[in-house]
Amino acid sequence: MVRSTPPPTVTAENVLLPESCIVPVPLSVVPGSGAPFVLSATTTIIAKLRLLLRAGMGRRERILALTFARKAAREVSDRLGSAAHDQIAVRTFHALGLEIIAEAEGKKPTLSKLAQDPRARGALITRVLRESFDLPEFREDVSSFFAYHLFPLRRPHDFDTPHAHHSFVESHDLRTLGGERVKSNAELLIANWLFRNGITYQYEPKYEHDVATVQYRQYQPDFFLPEYRVYIEHFGVDRDGRTAPGINAEKYRTGMLWKQEVHQKHGTRLVTTYTWELESVEAFLKKLEQKLVECGVVLRPLSPGELLQAVERQLFVAPVAELFGTFLSLFKGNQWTLAELELSRLAIADRLRAEAFLRLFRHIYAQYEKALAENEEIDFDDMIGRASQHVREGTYQSSFSRVVVDEFQDISRGRARLLKVLLAQVEDSRLFCVGDDWQSIYRFAGSDVGIMTGFEQEFGFAHRCHLTRTYRFNSELLSASSQFVQRNPAQIRKSLTAATDRGSPAVEVLAAKNGSREGDG
Repeated sequence: MVRSTPPPTVTAENVLLPESCIVPVPLSVVPGSGAPFVLSATTTIIAKLRLLLRAGMGRRERILALTFARKAAREVSDRLGSAAHDQIAVRTFHALGLEIIAEAEGKKPTLSKLAQDPRARGALITRVLRESFDLPEFREDVSSFFAYHLFPLRRPHDFDTPHAHHSFVESHDLRTLGGERVKSNAELLIANWLFRNGITYQYEPKYEHDVATVQYRQYQPDFFLPEYRVYIEHFGVDRDGRTAPGINAEKYRTGMLWKQEVHQKHGTRLVTTYTWELESVEAFLKKLEQKLVECGVVLRPLSPGELLQAVERQLFVAPVAELFGTFLSLFKGNQWTLAELELSRLAIADRLRAEAFLRLFRHIYAQYEKALAENEEIDFDDMIGRASQHVREGTYQSSFSRVVVDEFQDISRGRARLLKVLLAQVEDSRLFCVGDDWQSIYRFAGSDVGIMTGFEQEFGFAHRCHLTRTYRFNSELLSASSQFVQRNPAQIRKSLTAATDRGSPAVEVLAAKNGSREGDG
């Protein structure tokens, strides 16, 4: 895509290749004699840079080529050749940010190991999470998050089919603090509330009386509290007694009635919970507590240390630390503010989980920033943010009138802002970007594909050029993958053609047992 403030004038450069061209498809071909010339993203970038040189733009301070990785920058430099390379500044975003800061501040900043070593950052976040169990102001937040908000709150009624709900449960591996694998969010909440409050329970034990019949196998209630001889059964129905989509309602309600009659017949105490009570985690657990206390159940909450030991036993800390680390990268890469996060939580359906997450994130973020400040260091995202600030405030003056960006689909808000302030400093500046919104290579860097799909809203007038012929796939694989990708309405609609036909099916679906390794029979 090429961006220009007014509609582009007709110059030699524009005639050869439109100046505002976003190229969102991976490969195409330029017809010619002999072997086809495959037009990849990098090839497109090289061609554009050479066209700029031929148009008389060949001064190093005028042309800037930006990539995401040093390897890509080296490839562009190597393919340009030494003569052309001397006329074009080829940089990664981070290298550019470092240069801007050094020029504006008179020295290069020190890059933190927390930025360069994922393990070091993960270790810091893990330490903060563990220490939070002992801090009175964060003890409840971290305990509740691991017990009740580790997984998204989804009810069977939120899914169109039982299979969709089952797939959700399987993919998230809903495992309790006690180690059991359960079948729903409701069962997970019940188990973890019991565990956290020191109440011994058994999950799906055989009922104490033999009630198996020709119609029913031996009854296994959801939970049994042996100390109090109390059973807990969760029923998946809404306020009107309706089951989730795809469930045989009559059969399910008959089963509910049978279970209740079994307890009445044998004089055993049954506490029931329902999907309709799961309007929020807090409300659901409060009702559960009231029902159990009425049955004489005594709560003996675990100490923070005991709860941390359970969390450690189930290996929950490492993936949660990774989750917060990823969010930290996205937060800083897009230069969001804590105030913006507070507003964004209002649009999230599972608000309690969002609030618990954000309370912990604020603490982790503060400790991370404190570690950087104490060592007088910055991370990669600070590098982009400080560079943007220097350009915006005029302590750095850009001379680049032509900016070319590779892999634009992975641009972040922070990098986009740097581009905008650089372009704003130079009259008649132009931006040329190549990207493929159907893929993401550097998504860990806080990429926001919406910047590419909404390019005109971000950068103004632009012209889009689609490369629609691919050499990566045959037509059969292309058809299957295109249909899959374009089920997402946020993707740019494209009609691609393949250079080859297989003539037979190209996709094979293999079944594997759950938990088996790839390649196992």
